Amino acid sequence: MNSQVETLADGFERLGPDDTPFTLRGGEEKRDRAATIHHQRDTNERTDDEQSNEPVSRDVSEWKQNLRTLDFPFIDTIPCETYLDRAWQAAAAVQEHGLIEEVHCNVRFEDPNLHGKFGSSQLKSHHLL
Repeated sequence: MNSQVETLADGFERLGPDDTPFTLRGGEEKRDRAATIHHQRDTNERTDDEQSNEPVSRDVSEWKQNLRTLDFPFIDTIPCETYLDRAWQAAAAVQEHGLIEEVHCNVRFEDPNLHGKFGSSQLKSHHLL
């Protein structure tokens, strides 16, 4: 599994090939700079941006120039807790219809059954990060 976790030159680590809030961790120095910029924004603008889902950029300069069309990981992305709440609601709905039998929560980033932002391909089980 560790071979699927790539250490990136900018201080982030990524699971799989795509940059998403679910496949990235680390990048504290860049995240600190982005957080400072984000908190200097107008409160309404900041709140609106945090409710939308745009493509993720790990480049602070690129993100700063495109605040409305890009998200920076863990700064102006929809909080993981919100996604987790939505995932639990979806899991309950599909369990109710008998499409899956069990849901595993709090799966470690290095779990061998995880592939990028998606859970395992097992038919009757689903993993939530």
